[in-house]
Amino acid sequence: MKDNLSGYRRGVGIVLRNPLRQVLMTRRIKEKAWQFPQGGIDLGESDEDALFREMMEELGTNKADIVTKIKYPLTYNFPKTLDHPYPYKGQAIQWFLLNFNGHDDDINLNTPHPEFDMWMWSDFNTAIDRIVDFKKDMYQKICQEFFDFLI
Repeated sequence: MKDNLSGYRRGVGIVLRNPLRQVLMTRRIKEKAWQFPQGGIDLGESDEDALFREMMEELGTNKADIVTKIKYPLTYNFPKTLDHPYPYKGQAIQWFLLNFNGHDDDINLNTPHPEFDMWMWSDFNTAIDRIVDFKKDMYQKICQEFFDFLI
């Protein structure tokens, strides 16, 4: 855990679990990189409000219930080669585990400002294998934190 989060963009991360204990992976349109949905926290917005807003903006649904969250944000740094629009060195993500209580057809990536072009359910180990290298350490920590809920 990093005590000083200055220089990091604050955000929330969504680990959405279906009844088979699979997790939702999404593929970014531009980079074709797989990840769990995540997004920024607006000024004055609570983590939970940001979580459900981001679900609607990115997945077209908020049919989920919070199971737990990691007690502190996890960080990653942007690689120098990554073209990103932020004046930050990386992101500090507050990760949540949620139970999806909708149906697959409730997930709609065709939102007003789409970020993803594909999604799939996956076991957690396969999810970690698909993540870009600069996020792998963070995803392994997510797995450790949520392990008891994913087996």
